Amino acid sequence: GEEAWLPAQIEVGETRVIHAPRAHLRTLVELVDEGRSVGVAAISAERVRLLEWGLGFLDELDEWELGVWRHERKARVPRLGGGGTAISSSGKDQHDQRLEANRERFLQDAGRRIREVASERRWGCLVAFGEGGHLAEVTDRLPDELELLTPEQANLVHEDRPRMAERVREAVEGRNRRR
Repeated sequence: GEEAWLPAQIEVGETRVIHAPRAHLRTLVELVDEGRSVGVAAISAERVRLLEWGLGFLDELDEWELGVWRHERKARVPRLGGGGTAISSSGKDQHDQRLEANRERFLQDAGRRIREVASERRWGCLVAFGEGGHLAEVTDRLPDELELLTPEQANLVHEDRPRMAERVREAVEGRNRRR
């Protein structure tokens, strides 16, 4: 007794007319299966975008950025043979180590947040884009039962949604064909 209309941006194949004593739902079931919602993560060292792709549409869910105090003071040491001070190499090394540790914590936290959202939204799959080490920091925090697709290792954090939707569509179609 209820009618529902859903927009879809995915191909449904050829049109068929079937006359039968009961409803023919195969095409609808195939469409819903092909367009099932999946999570999408675009990951870089300092920013993570979380999106959801379903029925051909890509929606932005959340975004996190690493809060870095960019003007952190480094240890100053006296210059040899002259007045004033300079930044020591050990001060720069310590600064770089702290920055890298902050990035690592940020990416691990993003992985935990993605795990929570994936559980809430009941995703069976996550399509993740990012560069090697950054991608691994996030995806290591995901549950084993969440299928992970990494179609390309590239920083797509600044990619516009239509182009990203096309990349996700290709990845999901490939997954569905293999399945």
